[in-house]
Amino acid sequence: MLSIRLWYTVAALSVMGAAIAMEMEDMLMGQTLDSFLSGLVLHEQLSEEHKLEIVNMASPPTDATSDGDIDGDSSNAKEHYRDQGFTTAESKELLRDYLYNTVNDGSMGEETAEAIASTLNLGGLYFTEEMVESLALMQGLNGAASADYQGEGNMHRLGRISPVPLSQWSITNGIWGYATPNGAREYALMCAGPGLSIVDVTDAAKPVRVQFTPMSGGGIWRDVCTHVDEASGTTYAYVAAQGGSNPSLFVYNLSYLSDDPNKPNVKDSNPIPLGEGYSNRGQAGFGHTVNCARGLLFLHTAGTTHGCRVYDIKENPTQPKFLFHTGGTGGCHDSMVQTNVDVEGEAKDLWIISEAYSRTDNIRDITNVNSETKMVPPLLGRTPSISGIYAHSSALYNDRYLFQTDENNRHDICVYDIGNLMQGTGSPQLISRFQYSEHNSMNALTHNGFIRGNYYFNAYYQAGLRVFDISNPYYAHEVGKVETYRDPFQTGKLINVKKTEYKGSWNVYPYLPSGNILVNDMYHGLFIVAASAPYDPPEPPILSAERDGGGNANLSWNVGINVRGYSVIRSFDGSTYAKIAEHIMGNSFLDNDAQGKSAFYKVIAVNGEGEGTSVPVYSEVTPEPTRAPTQVPTPLPTHVPTPLPTPLPTHVPTDLPTHVPTPLPTHVPTTHGATPEPTHALTPAPTHVPTPEPTSGGVTSARAGPQTASYNPTFGAPSCSIGSSCDSKSLLDGRHNLGPEPNQPNTLDGCLDGKSGAYHRDESVDAIFISSDSSDDMMEGSTITVNAGVFCWGNGSKDFIYFFHAADASNPNWTLMKRVQCASGGNQSLSDIQTKYASYDLPKGALQAVRVSIRYENGDPNLGPCFSGNYNDTDDVVIQVKEDPSFLGTAVAVEAKKVEDDKKKNKRANAKKQLRKNSSR
Repeated sequence: MLSIRLWYTVAALSVMGAAIAMEMEDMLMGQTLDSFLSGLVLHEQLSEEHKLEIVNMASPPTDATSDGDIDGDSSNAKEHYRDQGFTTAESKELLRDYLYNTVNDGSMGEETAEAIASTLNLGGLYFTEEMVESLALMQGLNGAASADYQGEGNMHRLGRISPVPLSQWSITNGIWGYATPNGAREYALMCAGPGLSIVDVTDAAKPVRVQFTPMSGGGIWRDVCTHVDEASGTTYAYVAAQGGSNPSLFVYNLSYLSDDPNKPNVKDSNPIPLGEGYSNRGQAGFGHTVNCARGLLFLHTAGTTHGCRVYDIKENPTQPKFLFHTGGTGGCHDSMVQTNVDVEGEAKDLWIISEAYSRTDNIRDITNVNSETKMVPPLLGRTPSISGIYAHSSALYNDRYLFQTDENNRHDICVYDIGNLMQGTGSPQLISRFQYSEHNSMNALTHNGFIRGNYYFNAYYQAGLRVFDISNPYYAHEVGKVETYRDPFQTGKLINVKKTEYKGSWNVYPYLPSGNILVNDMYHGLFIVAASAPYDPPEPPILSAERDGGGNANLSWNVGINVRGYSVIRSFDGSTYAKIAEHIMGNSFLDNDAQGKSAFYKVIAVNGEGEGTSVPVYSEVTPEPTRAPTQVPTPLPTHVPTPLPTPLPTHVPTDLPTHVPTPLPTHVPTTHGATPEPTHALTPAPTHVPTPEPTSGGVTSARAGPQTASYNPTFGAPSCSIGSSCDSKSLLDGRHNLGPEPNQPNTLDGCLDGKSGAYHRDESVDAIFISSDSSDDMMEGSTITVNAGVFCWGNGSKDFIYFFHAADASNPNWTLMKRVQCASGGNQSLSDIQTKYASYDLPKGALQAVRVSIRYENGDPNLGPCFSGNYNDTDDVVIQVKEDPSFLGTAVAVEAKKVEDDKKKNKRANAKKQLRKNSSR
């Protein structure tokens, strides 16, 4: 049974998905509603009765006589809208209700209803445990990609051509590139409704159409790919189509095109002759999209019962030989092949199929597929089948990270880590989903994406071509664009897009040897563009290492410019390094696996242009201390960076703090549909402020004592003046608009709170209490304890609390102190949880800050101080700290204390020595 939390996620996403769907067109892909439903009937997934009922529910166009019925005959109008499908929000909502009712009465299966909903863009209906877990994760993942470029960023327009007339039903679509064997010339194989144009793009500023072949059908869907014959070295092009009258497969011998730098083919000279040069091979209607790889031709039928049709083109490239088809009703919208991928220690060829309204990518092993194969190759695994999406196309990065586009506009681009599948230890895991950088101001549909190096090029319909640095696949960063639709003539003025539609950039080809990139826009033709480096490779980080009280290695480094992420490598012998962490967004890492082991470390900064690696730093394990832990200083790092990051605590307390925080709210919360478990908070002890000790001069020093925080508009968070403690009281109680929390989000850097759930049913940080471990006011170099009141959801097992501190509240550079897991649900004082509290030594700084964050289902400490999620809450408190001119900084203070301790030790040793001398006399 699904948990209450997951069903809350489902409900929100289902409503959101349905609302989006009401504005979108269907995904019938050229077939009629009748033929689509007939395919389901053929596979016994839908009854004839249900098919007729759905067809009769389809909505007619608003003006049948002007759009689809010239004679005004009502029967013709009805036939028109039978083909058109469901086009209005009202009709889509009606069909959703119908599908729910038929599933509930047992006359239709959930999978059939999902297939209909996905194809007709009705939004998601049903959610399996797997789907919901993926969707719940996605609520905290990314969103609009980050971007900081001006104009069109790293992209540069070189030329444009629109060689054929275009219209709503005859557009520019598929694109591929071809470079001649001697490298003298480059061509664009440009598909469109009227047929195939071959354009010489060697001089990108002056593209010339040298060949045009008119073709029937394929007004909207025509595509092309190429195959190099191993025996002759000849390159062949395969052009297929879907929709319209007789959309056939054509095969071209591209060796007829000029390979001479001084003798180009002239405009419309048509150097490839009919017959010997190109021919029609039938196979009509199977080529919604196409792919060529390892001597195979893949025709993707997108919505028909054939699925993917596979042909051998190795034996005879001009006569494709049919081998098998995947069949079913999933759709097979597109596919890609990645060869020589390490799968459980063996090199495999992977065939990754975007299964359209089956809402998943299937990953198959085609290593042994050859010209005699008749069986569908084995399935290795698949991505989660997420309700409501349309799995359109995919691209694989570094043989591990699968970028999947969703043309139904639910999530746009999802990223899956398929590493577990490759190792035989699990299924693909969702790690990210994102949209283009301007998504929040203009919703646009994504279409086709390809990867070159560390960059992802995506034809993003109305948003044009978008380019992302994916060197950290968890956090794609947009670096450039080409506004093919909103500003096709580069006037600098973007047209105002009022409605999200299937218009704009259709496809992209980024693999020409020159580095030039081909982009097809549906209504503005072919763009030839180039990409430059958006920035330099990152500088090597400056790394330092310390050991905490538990013997863990605490690494920290400076924050670099244009760094997309950091990796950590470790060596126990100083020569052989192994990666122990990657894709870190912060500037610190705690190695829990090095307890009791000295080790060498390096940190690698990464972006799309390369890497910067730090010099190795040696972290040595200190000998077993002979005194109490509170007196043992943490060793100095072997390499001190400039500037020095704030180190983790050097003080390790041995018992509970003497100051107990103010009790948390006493009202009883409700959990997610269950009786709340009893909390285990300790009864707060009376607050006690000891009588100040006299100073050496016999005069009592002035102390400010306990302080209550007040909201500070300068910082956007509560703050306290100098004192022995700082209590936020009720200033942080709740999250976002859930609960009484005023001035939310109460963070210094605008880190936002999650918006989902309800007050004291779901997660929140309700209070922060900071106190000096002595009776003195908080001062540079003194030890303080941070306690917090939080509300944990359910039984607390999926919630984690993070403690950070920053030495400069006006420009916070957060350092992670601790991460703990809720021990139970409901109100929690951190005195009840595992390590009981967070304690650290105050560094230099007159205005410092503390941050507490609670995160749902996220126990990864490497995701930084601000990690957004629908149920996450982050709150800050600023504290004024007494300045101590004699305090030189935490690391220096440790060394100074060590020197002073050594002096005392030597003095005691000398005294004992002298005593022995005196006693021996």
